[in-house]
Amino acid sequence: YHADRFPGQSMRASTLKGLIIHTADDIGVPGPDYRYGWGLMNTRAAAEVIALQADHAEFHTLTEGRLTSAEGSDTHSFHWNGTDPIRVTLCWTDPAGPSTTAHDSRTPRLVNDLNLRVTGPDGATYLPFVMPYVGDWSNGQLQAAAVTGINTVDNVEQVLIAAPPQWGLYTVTIDHAGSLTNDEQDYSLII
Repeated sequence: YHADRFPGQSMRASTLKGLIIHTADDIGVPGPDYRYGWGLMNTRAAAEVIALQADHAEFHTLTEGRLTSAEGSDTHSFHWNGTDPIRVTLCWTDPAGPSTTAHDSRTPRLVNDLNLRVTGPDGATYLPFVMPYVGDWSNGQLQAAAVTGINTVDNVEQVLIAAPPQWGLYTVTIDHAGSLTNDEQDYSLII
């Protein structure tokens, strides 16, 4: 469908992955979890996002960008419609990390640590989901709902504002912690 709507253009792997996660129907505890992941794939919703981008490019629903060491952050702004929840998903194909032969290694393998945050018109900052098991390796955490915060272990980050408190201009900021391998990182953003 993407090829039909955007002839001659190919979708990045990170865009496809981000789109599937972004449009999944949440099941289980709210947000990503260890039982259902990001939820149940919703192909129709994914196609609707592609159609929205094709029909209204000015909305920047699907954005493929790049951070570099010289320009370490990007911002994207959008007006909230006053009705729907706000969901922003960032995904990137991380460079290969160090290999391991250890069983059940809990050492993070993320190479390029991108960060996502959304700032509302009132200045409030919204952070992405973080799985509760990270850092607290107890079995009880496997059933817990995701929390929000700084995610340092995943190459997918998602901010969900279920009931945005204010109509107006929201700003998405993407930056990185530490250095970037090869001084750059491509990313995909779905709003």
